[in-house]
Amino acid sequence: MLNVITIIFPLVMVVVLVGGVIVTAMNRRAHGRGATLGMAGCAVLLVGVLVNVVLGFIATSLYDALGAGGAAMLIGALGMLFNATGTGLLIAGVIARRDPQQPHHPQPGQAQGWQQQPIQHQQPHPQQTYPQQPPQQGWQQPPYGGGQG
Repeated sequence: MLNVITIIFPLVMVVVLVGGVIVTAMNRRAHGRGATLGMAGCAVLLVGVLVNVVLGFIATSLYDALGAGGAAMLIGALGMLFNATGTGLLIAGVIARRDPQQPHHPQPGQAQGWQQQPIQHQQPHPQQTYPQQPPQQGWQQPPYGGGQG
C-alpha cells in the first residue's frame, strides 16, 4: 500500500504542475507578468517533485554516505527550498499588477462581453455672462417690473 502512494502522489503532482505551466503559458499575453511568475512557480515546484523522486531512489546511498540524520536533513532542505521558492513565485504571480498597456484582445470566434460606450456630455447652452452693475446705494426697485404691483 505504501508503494502505491509513493508512486501516485508524484504522478498526480506532475500532471497538476505540467497543467499549471501549460495554462499559465497560454495566458501570458492576457495576464503578463503575473502569468509568467505563476508559470515559473509551477516549473520550480515541478522540478522539486522530480528531485524528490530522484532522491527517493538514491535514499539508501545517501543514508550510507551521510547517515540517517544527514540524509534526512539534505532531503528536507531541498524539498523546503523548492516548495518555498515555487509557492513564493505563485503568490507573486497572483498579486502582480497587470500591465495597463496590454489590453486583452479576444481571439476570433470568442464571444465579446458587453462593452460600455463612452458617454459624451453636452452642455445645453453656453454659460451666459451678464454685465456687472455698479453697486447701488439706498432702496431700489427690483428690475423687470418686480416689486409693488
